This record gives sequence, structure tokens and C-alpha cells, in this order.
Amino acid sequence: MREWSEDEIRATVKDYFAMLASEMRGENYNKSDHRSALMDKLSGRSKGAVELKHQNISAVLHEEGLRFVMGYKPRGNYQKLLRDHALQYVHDHDLDLTQVADKEDVFSWSILSDVEAIKRVDKSAILYHGTGVPKQVLPFFGIDDANPPKSLRVIYHDKKLSLRVSVDPFHRVRIFWPKVMSEDIARAFPVETAMLKAEEEQGRGAIIMHFRKLNDLYFEIEFYGAGVLAEETVPDEYMAQVEGKAVRAEYLRRVRSAINRQKAIEIHGTACAVCGFDFHKTYGDLGRGFIEVHHLKPLGESKKEAEVNPETDLIPLCANCHRMIHRGESGAIAPNELKEMLEQDVSPKRMTNEKAVRLRHDLIMREIVMRQQTVDVLEGAIFADESDSKYLIKLIIFELLLKIVYEKCLGFFAPKIHSYEKIFTLLPQDIQGKILTIAEQCNQKLNLRVNHSRVLKTLGRNFVNMRYPYEKYRGMTESEYKTKGSEWIAKGAEEKDADFIYYPNELDALTFALKQIAGID
Repeated sequence: MREWSEDEIRATVKDYFAMLASEMRGENYNKSDHRSALMDKLSGRSKGAVELKHQNISAVLHEEGLRFVMGYKPRGNYQKLLRDHALQYVHDHDLDLTQVADKEDVFSWSILSDVEAIKRVDKSAILYHGTGVPKQVLPFFGIDDANPPKSLRVIYHDKKLSLRVSVDPFHRVRIFWPKVMSEDIARAFPVETAMLKAEEEQGRGAIIMHFRKLNDLYFEIEFYGAGVLAEETVPDEYMAQVEGKAVRAEYLRRVRSAINRQKAIEIHGTACAVCGFDFHKTYGDLGRGFIEVHHLKPLGESKKEAEVNPETDLIPLCANCHRMIHRGESGAIAPNELKEMLEQDVSPKRMTNEKAVRLRHDLIMREIVMRQQTVDVLEGAIFADESDSKYLIKLIIFELLLKIVYEKCLGFFAPKIHSYEKIFTLLPQDIQGKILTIAEQCNQKLNLRVNHSRVLKTLGRNFVNMRYPYEKYRGMTESEYKTKGSEWIAKGAEEKDADFIYYPNELDALTFALKQIAGID
């Protein structure tokens, strides 16, 4: 497949934002006319290819929480160059695409502007072919709940339809659409529909119903997927419902190699790499040779086909651990991180032997002093800035202080976890407040009362992941590794794009505060 040139991408981005500007002003425009004019400027690109590029730009904006052209549903798997140009265009033209200023969120509805509103489809909408309309949303449709119309006229797939309007004894307004619309949703979004019916968390808000006011008589209705569901996050029972038939779905399935899977099993065996579970040992012959195989670099993150090394890129996981790995808030959890979670004992145990507790805390204090002495030595070392050793020791000191404050305040042994945010939230509210107050007095430029949760969460992850930093780049070639760093620097080395965020000033300030609370000079 021929890559799009920078000139082609630049022209496509410009055309896309021209349509978006018209849409935001409430002006009518013709997508076909835009597409035809754009194709004349491109190098023999097809209608479908141009439309996909426009959908890719929608995906870029959607991922950034920005408004996008509603007529172009977000589609992932785009060029990095396209993303860069789209976001650069927003920056260069100082575009305000936030959906906050003009948007009113009411239950599962959002009013985007005077002419646009969206409804996040829920289970009842699928089952009963209709939805409730909150009082705050009625003015958008021009509906008076005291004297509502009998129907709402809409255009759906270029056909004129009437949606029935109903008011219950409590003056709650509902609109109902023909069953055929629900059937269309199920065909276009089989996975999302199945998950909604089963009340799976991932299905909520996965289908968007978009209303656009055309004039005083008609509204246009479109459905689109809210995003791309990674295959690994979709339970197999839902994927099974769509195999064997052609459907237009807003999720992407990546082709996996059975050969690579078998080679991975031959190399690593069939015991789970995280918990050690072995299906054969538990289920006998029924479980012989059975195990799921996990890609350490999710295929969904790849922009194109890539070679997979079964030894370095694949590991065996049981179904439970595989699901848990894909429940990370910011992507897949590293297997070693999940293993550490599994081995940790988080059940609180009360500290009853005062002498033993006193000895325990004395030993922790000594450890803190010794670690601090090591940090002081590293401060003057010529290689200090080239190594994370000093930073990791600072994290150890911080964790020991946080846990000793926890134990002194609550009388329980501190949980054996590295989730600093969780330990902090377990502290009494007044102690949390004191820690943040002292930290901000130590460094008045910090705003820890607002962002302490993010900082603590990041510091905890750093402690786990920076002991094995090479895992972050597992499967990369030397060239890919260097390119990744060069691209980050070329983009301005922005913090949000960094693999590791250190928060050194916040760490020092919070450490100082904990020392004050714990009574350490």
C-alpha cells in the first residue's frame, strides 16, 4: 500500500478542518463536493481512501477529547504523520475544539451546539427501541413536555421517518424509533450491542446516536462507534457472535499467527508466566497444551504489519491474568507488574505487640538514614545524571516514610504494595491535608492539592517499572529505539509523551512533608 505523502496529508487535513468549521458554524456543506475537490489535488487516491483518511483525522481528535466532523466516524490505525499534522493545524490556527464550553451533559445526552446533540446508547435503547429525553434536552428538539408533538421527523439513511413521542404520567418524555433502526445498530455494531445487553462495563457509551438539526422540520440521525475496542479487551463470547459473516463494525481485529503461537508455547511452556497456573495439571488431558498467548507489544498499537519473535514478544498467560493485564488504565500492564500485584498481601493486619512495633519502626528509620546517605554520595558523583539509581533510592525512602506514617496513624501494618496513591488515600483526611500543606510550603510552585493523585500514581509505577526499564522497549530494534527518542525530542520532549515522568520536585517536597509528620529531622 502506497504511503500518503506529506503534501497529500496537508491538503486532506486542511479540507477536513474546512468542513469542521462549517459544521461548528451550523452551516450546511456537502461532503461529496469536498471529497471530489480534494481528490483532484491527490495522486490518484480513491473515494474510499480519502474517506478513510477523514475518519482517521476524526479518530485523532476524538482521542484528544476534541470535536470532530460528525459525518466522519472515528477510525484508528492511522499514520503518525497524519496525527502530527492534524494536531499542528489545531495549534497553528488556535482552534477551540473543546466540547465543554458549548456542551451540556445530561445523563447519557450531550448538547454540542444549537444544531447538534448526541445520545450514548444504553441497554434499554437497544431492547425497547427508544430512549428517554431529559427536560434539559427537550428545548433542543423544540418539545414542550406540557404539549408535546406526536412525532419527531427525522432523516435516517436518506429516508424520512417519524419517531413516536410519548409522555408518561410523570411527564417524562420518551421517543421511540422503528425496530429496523435497532436492527441496523445490531448489524453495524454486533460486539458493542452484545456487551450492552450483557451489561458489560466496556459496552457503555460504545455506540453514539448523533442528532443534527437540518431545519425546523427535520433532524438527521447517524450512529457511530465511540472508539476502537481492542480485541484483547473483548471477551471471546462476544467475538464469537460475529465470526463467519461480513459486518461493518467500529472495532479492529488484528490477524494472529498460529505458527508464532505454537513456537511461543514450545519455548515458554504452557504454565502462566504470571501466576504459574497450568491447565494440564488442573484439568488433566482436557487442559493439555491449552494456554492463551499474550503479545507484549499489543498489536493494536502497531501502525502496520510487523514480525513477531515468539521468544521475546510472546508469553503464555492463563485467561484470568490475560484479562487483568488488559484492564490497565493507560494500556496493558507489564506482566512483571501484575505478578508483583499478585504476590502482594493487601489485607490489613493490626499491630498489637508494642515492643515489636517499636523495633520495626526503629529499623525502618535506620534504613531511611542509610538510604539517604547513599543518595548524598550519589549527589556528588559525576555519573549521577546518567543513572536512575539515585532516583530509585529516593523512591525507596519515600515509600518507607509513607508506610511508617500509615502505621503510626492507623495502627495497622502497611500494605505490601507500591501503589502510593492507594496508601495515601487510606490515611486520615487531616493527615493527608497536613502532608500536602507542608509539601506546598516547601515548594510554593507546586499544586499538589490538585494533582497529587496523578503524581503519587506515577511515582508508584516508576518504582515498579524503572527497576526493569528495558521491558518498556522489549522487541524493539536499536534503530526503532533511537528513532523513538529522536521523535520525542523533535516534538519538543513534551511530558505527556514521555515513557517515564519523574516529578523530582514533587517527590522531594512530599518526602520532606512525610519526614515532618514521622518526626524525622
